[in-house]
Amino acid sequence: MSKNMIKIHIKYISKLWSYLQKLMRSGGEGFLLVGKMMMVILLVMGVKEGKGQEIKPLKSGELIPDAVWLTPLHLNYLNGEQKTINFSDLKGKLILFDFWATTCPSCIEGIPKMEDYQKQYTDSIVVILVNSKRNKDTPQKIKNTVERYKENYGYTIALPTLYDDTLFTQLFPHNTIPNVAWISPEGRYLANSFSSSVNVELIRDVLQKGTANIPSVNIVRNRDRNTTPPLIDTVGVKMLSVFTGHVKDYLGVYPNLIHNHGNSLYQIGNYSLSFILGQAYAEELKGFNWVDYAFDPKLDKGFKRRLFSDDDVLNNYWYQLYVADTITQKDAVSMLRKDIARYFNVEVIRKNGNIDIYHITTGKGIEKIRSTGKMTMISPFLDHTPIKLQNVKIRSLIIMLAKYFDRPLNVDIKDDLNIDIILPQGFPNLPLEEKINLLRQLGFTITAQTIHREYPYFQKTN
Repeated sequence: MSKNMIKIHIKYISKLWSYLQKLMRSGGEGFLLVGKMMMVILLVMGVKEGKGQEIKPLKSGELIPDAVWLTPLHLNYLNGEQKTINFSDLKGKLILFDFWATTCPSCIEGIPKMEDYQKQYTDSIVVILVNSKRNKDTPQKIKNTVERYKENYGYTIALPTLYDDTLFTQLFPHNTIPNVAWISPEGRYLANSFSSSVNVELIRDVLQKGTANIPSVNIVRNRDRNTTPPLIDTVGVKMLSVFTGHVKDYLGVYPNLIHNHGNSLYQIGNYSLSFILGQAYAEELKGFNWVDYAFDPKLDKGFKRRLFSDDDVLNNYWYQLYVADTITQKDAVSMLRKDIARYFNVEVIRKNGNIDIYHITTGKGIEKIRSTGKMTMISPFLDHTPIKLQNVKIRSLIIMLAKYFDRPLNVDIKDDLNIDIILPQGFPNLPLEEKINLLRQLGFTITAQTIHREYPYFQKTN
């Protein structure tokens, strides 16, 4: 029998399975056995990988077909152990399929966070890594990668992995990794998301409500970022400039000026406000980072939060400038500045003079949070969950905490050692004085001072 003759679309298997279930409920034990045997045959013909099956990609909100639930999952643990279960054994739990490859460092760097979620919700969620057949990862390549991370970080992936997958890769379509498919406890496909978008708040929402506002991404439309066409129609337009929010299913587009037939297109796509301001005010911000920023008290209260939301894709922006003429990079940046002032009511200038700051240094007590050297992990800074930072540089931590202070920071640290800390639940909402006291308990010395220096100033425009 040719492969084409045994192509069975998964939806037809699902319908047939429903029919068999009706027969089995009325046909006694003997028919039950026959029905199960028939279903196994159908699975071998229609679902088993490598047999030319047609699999219909699921859309958000659709239930996982019955036939898929009967698929055996061959789980491979990277310590050499193996285990086979039925997919249906996982029903009733939130299932997260984390797609990865040995050639994707960010995939592997995100796995410790997923393992942490698995530990927190042992009885409620199941996280399974998925290595797709299209990755062309061999067992030896996977073994070599695991051994390298074990040697460098003393880390071995604890989560089970599916090898050479085609079924779930096709059911939950995506063309970028790391990527996570979400299946609700009732067996409904919710979304695919970047692994960086997975957090405790979304997990809790799914467990409590059956759904969540997951920042979904499926088939990315601009894998070649440099040739991303304008998202807003420019036909018959002489000049157009606009800011929009995050654009779904598009990768970030680095600042890029393209000339074509006498026209100019300048875009910055799906980047944070902090990044965009860094492009517009490169000279004013050169040599500074978040700890140095000072803010006009007249600015909108939400501006600082948006500026420092680098890890939230929903706080990203897309900027498009189109001119039916040839313009220079300097012209494009000048227009970007004007549009920032118009859209966000802010501009950046350099000041030189006296300024109130916090002087931050470390004492002997900092040794108690010195890192044990595991994989770097930074959990999202959310209100309702502890914030875990593992094997993170002290300076990196202070830069991340800068958004919680009411004045710039003067960081005076001689030994920028790596640390492991857990900030308590509710840390972002603590009064500033309580935050400072907590950091002092961890070994930091924080002193209010007035000094004379140059600094970037974010000023309200109107």
